[in-house]
Amino acid sequence: MTKREAIVTSITLLAANFNRETSAPLFESYWLVLSDVSPEEIATATRRALAECKFMPTTAEFLKLTGHGRSVAFDSAQAWEAVRRAVDVHDYTTSVDFGPLVNATMRNIGGWLRLCDLPREDLDVWARKEFERIYLEFADKDAQSLHGDPLRGAFGGVPVRVAIGGKMPPRALPAAPNPVSDLVRKLADAKSETP
Repeated sequence: MTKREAIVTSITLLAANFNRETSAPLFESYWLVLSDVSPEEIATATRRALAECKFMPTTAEFLKLTGHGRSVAFDSAQAWEAVRRAVDVHDYTTSVDFGPLVNATMRNIGGWLRLCDLPREDLDVWARKEFERIYLEFADKDAQSLHGDPLRGAFGGVPVRVAIGGKMPPRALPAAPNPVSDLVRKLADAKSETP
């Protein structure tokens, strides 16, 4: 059986089981995602989906059933390793950008400066657990809804982009204008300039 035949057979079985209509776009979407998966792995994933799923799996869910999909836990672990390396290499002096998801996660565990200031024991135990917990909470959120702008170092400057798992993350989105924050910042700046 060819790979395409395995996908057609699988989707036909799943659609019948989950009372879904089949269509050319449905078959094509599975083909695009499963093109690197063997027919045997597709058959195994089909058996798992029929036995384990309550609804027809999306392409991403089906890919995970084949064993090829990445999990959020894996992504979180890779992100933490990048953060941990960056703490050692760049330390608190440098501004960093891990991409919106990791930046927002770090901001919620106290930020870059606080993380760099932690004793190594706390960094390797407490901070990692908190990072993974918050990362899992944020992983399915839209990047624009996160406070994911780059993390400022003590000396400011252009943020260093940090690769995660050998890949550069998407650039952090600039913070959305906030009139209240802007007013508070202007008042604080004005106050610091008065003698």
